[in-house]
Amino acid sequence: MKQTRSLTGLSCIAACDIWPSMLQKKLGRRIADLRKTRHLTQVQLAKAVGCSVEFISLVERGGNAPSVARLEDFAKAVKVRVVDLFTFPGRKPGRVRQRRISRRAA
Repeated sequence: MKQTRSLTGLSCIAACDIWPSMLQKKLGRRIADLRKTRHLTQVQLAKAVGCSVEFISLVERGGNAPSVARLEDFAKAVKVRVVDLFTFPGRKPGRVRQRRISRRAA
């Protein structure tokens, strides 16, 4: 594991080695959802992608992420475009701030 120095000078494990990125977690959940929607098991997906069941499990839990080249294999296996792997449903759009236009009395 990668060691870093904190501001106090104490050695600690880098946070990136402990917690996967939010995008990695979302991608994993998306792949799991698509797999389940297509009624595929992790074993079937692993065979279609050409990797181990353990790797599929890690990806779905957000513990690892497929390479860019491997994303195509995942997309083909669940019959979507690569870009669709990064379309995360259920995301609420951000609030749009509206400017108030004040009317001045003439």
